[in-house]
Amino acid sequence: MAQRSLFGITREVLKDLLTCRICFEMYDGSTRFAKFLPCMHGFCVVCLAGLARDEPQFKCPECRRDTPVPENGVQGFPDNFIAGQLKDLEHLLDVNVTRPHGLHCGSCISDGGPAVSFCSHADCVTFLCHTCDQAHRTMRKFDDHAVCAIEDLQKQPEILLHRHKIQCELHKHDLTVFCNEEGCQRPLCLVCVPTAHQGHRVVDLDQKSSEVKEELQSLAQAVGEKTAPVKEISERIESEISETRDRKAKMSTKISKMFGELHTKLQNRNDEVISELEKRAEERIQHLRHLGSNARSLVSQFESASQFAERSCEIGNAVDLLGTRGQIISRLHELIAYDINASESFQPAGKAFLSLKSDHNQVLEEFEKLLPSLGCLDACTGGTVTKLMFTIDFPDDVGSTLPVKATHKVRISSVDPSSPSLESLSGCLGAYLQSPDGSTVECVNGEQCGEFYELQFRPLVAGPHQLNISVSGVPITGSPFPVVVVDTTSSPVDDGQAEQSQDEVCSDLTWTDAFVQCEHKITVKFQAPEHRLPRVNNLSAWYSMPWNQDQEDTGYAIPDKLTASNETEAQIVETNDSQTFRIVYTPPDAGKLIMSVFMNGQPIANSPFVINVNPLHPDSTIVSSHQLGKCQPNTAVLDMPFKLTLLTCDHHGERLTTGGYNITASVTISGSSESLQRHCFTDNRDGSHTVTITPRSVKLHFVSITICGNPVKSPLEISVVDSLPFEDPPTGFEKPTGLDVDTNSHTVYVVDMKKGGRVCMFESDDGSFMSEWAIGESLCKKSSQIAVNNARQLVLLVSDLKLVLTYNIQGSIVSKWKCATDNRKPANLALSREGHVIVGDSQSQELFIYQPKSEVMGRIQLPEGALARGINNVCVDHNQNLLVVTHSEPNRILRYTMTGALISILESPTESCQLAVASTPEGALIVSMLHGILVLEFSHDLMEVAKVKEFRTDYIYTKLAVVTDGCFVAFDPGAKHLAKYSYQPKPSARRREVDEGATP
Repeated sequence: MAQRSLFGITREVLKDLLTCRICFEMYDGSTRFAKFLPCMHGFCVVCLAGLARDEPQFKCPECRRDTPVPENGVQGFPDNFIAGQLKDLEHLLDVNVTRPHGLHCGSCISDGGPAVSFCSHADCVTFLCHTCDQAHRTMRKFDDHAVCAIEDLQKQPEILLHRHKIQCELHKHDLTVFCNEEGCQRPLCLVCVPTAHQGHRVVDLDQKSSEVKEELQSLAQAVGEKTAPVKEISERIESEISETRDRKAKMSTKISKMFGELHTKLQNRNDEVISELEKRAEERIQHLRHLGSNARSLVSQFESASQFAERSCEIGNAVDLLGTRGQIISRLHELIAYDINASESFQPAGKAFLSLKSDHNQVLEEFEKLLPSLGCLDACTGGTVTKLMFTIDFPDDVGSTLPVKATHKVRISSVDPSSPSLESLSGCLGAYLQSPDGSTVECVNGEQCGEFYELQFRPLVAGPHQLNISVSGVPITGSPFPVVVVDTTSSPVDDGQAEQSQDEVCSDLTWTDAFVQCEHKITVKFQAPEHRLPRVNNLSAWYSMPWNQDQEDTGYAIPDKLTASNETEAQIVETNDSQTFRIVYTPPDAGKLIMSVFMNGQPIANSPFVINVNPLHPDSTIVSSHQLGKCQPNTAVLDMPFKLTLLTCDHHGERLTTGGYNITASVTISGSSESLQRHCFTDNRDGSHTVTITPRSVKLHFVSITICGNPVKSPLEISVVDSLPFEDPPTGFEKPTGLDVDTNSHTVYVVDMKKGGRVCMFESDDGSFMSEWAIGESLCKKSSQIAVNNARQLVLLVSDLKLVLTYNIQGSIVSKWKCATDNRKPANLALSREGHVIVGDSQSQELFIYQPKSEVMGRIQLPEGALARGINNVCVDHNQNLLVVTHSEPNRILRYTMTGALISILESPTESCQLAVASTPEGALIVSMLHGILVLEFSHDLMEVAKVKEFRTDYIYTKLAVVTDGCFVAFDPGAKHLAKYSYQPKPSARRREVDEGATP
């Protein structure tokens, strides 16, 4: 079934809109209510509760924007009505009207039958069965009712969105008007107006909704227009990071070479300069990363707000729109007012950045006295701001150090008259504090205070920090500024080890969903002064599974305390980083696993936490391939799709029946660094997945597959051959003489005239034998050719009897007639789209063109030696012209109209006798010759022909026919060999780049 979409939203996007981006569970109406934040990003209420954790605010996981928690908790966030509306319509898109489905008639008194249509009239608003549908279409009382078939409803599902009128909770009447009074602003029914809203300004509800939609769409468009420039800045920043690395590498080589000439006297200086180079480059990269992070965050805010507003207008009803109008408009205005050029502008470093200031030869002459000047780096990044003089100071702190976990102020003032005014710094000034581990803390609450500009920041750990200050993205003179942060509450060290204080130790946990009976690792990283970092013997971790997959996933809560009887201790493993540890555990069953991590017997931050344990066991996954024809197992065919099937299982080896797992695959080619990118994945939704690759080389291919990041019995070795050899019939071929293809049913027909005569049928996709039927004893041992007409009937030419028979696909004769008297030696058989039967004559070298019922419509005289018995070198092309590849030299390609007019004579690039020909739907020509097959392409004017592909073979193919998907079949009756080839030329480098970019 073709993929349906809702308002242009594909099934993949629809699933994404209905899935929480934190837990990846679908929204529901019981526990996982959909909510949206002020930044317009949406999550389920369960995950929002985990983020808030009784704190007054938290950061949005998508854009990292600070989000205040409503007074009544996360339940106070607005409902994501877009997800609610789309949830109701999800089932509609999956309905197949040709099969039983879950939609039933709502008009019948008794249980309604399967729905076939939908009535959107206010008196009905329901699905209709076949009987009620006919009543609506034939009875006068339903003349003004609008009935829509299920198929049409799937194309216009918005009809369902507004089918129910929303009623007043007080009077139970439809909400039809809107109170526009300041301080009121709410939908009303007609009973509310003269009672509680008498004298208020009241307007039509639909009119007010249309005005708000127009306003939201205009604002959304304005916000959307800001996305592109910020994306461009983000891309330029990424490019600048790459260029900075390149400059660092190039200058590192140059500096090393220069200092190498000074031998041992310059070695120490060499190390100093390289160190300075790396420091400057890393400072620049860190600054650029920060700018890039801000730009990406802003892109996310612009896109989410714009898309949310547009979808609100498309999907939301009047009440939802008007209820959230203020919040949405406020957010859109906030983003529109954001000055991108001032706050997010970016200036790349000039060519002088990270270059040497001094002349090399001059320094070599005076290196004894100028040694300190060797290798001084120009770290100027360009722009005019870096030339302005600014000073900073910390007004509330005394000395050269700042206490940790305290709020500090920094004042910025200008000592250069040419500096920009302090008023102009608002919106242009950016500042952040970089801690020893590389994490950053933004400076906030920027404001002008007299003759200086003031910012605030709060360091979380002790140690050397760097304060980065920039104007319009360009660091000011002296930035970054060194800042030393100390822990003023440290206790004296006793016996060489400081007393641990968990209030001053920050921790960060990282984990993924787990699988049953598989070993998994959780990373926990601590941030604290070195003397306060925990040791492995200070840590412990325990886990239990109070729920399993058979229990309902609703309303669960993490127990306050777990008993030792149902807990299992996890292993704590040290790493090379003294701040980082790994927790190793193996889940015993599928369901929800509770993990508790302790330091000195007390739970660390965010402990305990819940881990989803999936029933999948990657090591039990079964990988199989479909065997093609007579190929060996795990053998693919050049330029043809090859499918691998993954059957997911649990740790007992039992098949799983649900999909949704993340599958990846990489394909490498033996003896080459080339990686094949053209492969796709299909989730069959029954626990199985299909990986499809298309080999472009006959070399050995290695396929590495992962499921949810875990390798699956790979790499697999896939052999590649240039053609697909078909299976033989169960009793083998006796005297095969003819071949053709029914492209509609993907069936290859071969006529075999031994033992009473029979037609054998093969599957064209995989070369497997299907069935056979007899064609009559009277035709036994007679040479015959076969063709398939547009009615999917088989036309059989019995050359010895000069007889043409037509069979249906069940093997019954539909018609038969004799060739013309002077068509003495019938040879070759071809059919036109209009049903003309073209029969050659190997004696007179003529083509006889018959009407469907034996009347000769015309004749074409061919050159001597053009035709011969036993071959098939005549075909009809996609323009319904006749093509003849002459059997004898000179080798030519002749093109005629059906009326016999000669269009062109072209020299053929074949090297020997031409045996068979077939024309492709794209207009290419396939010609077989002794020991080979050529694929030819014509020029645009059809006056030139060129070879685009060649197959070398020991078989003598005298029969050719085109199948689907850019392939053809070739038959050697003498060797009784039937094979399938791809005629598509290998993609050019340009085309390959396009294909790789578009890989699913």
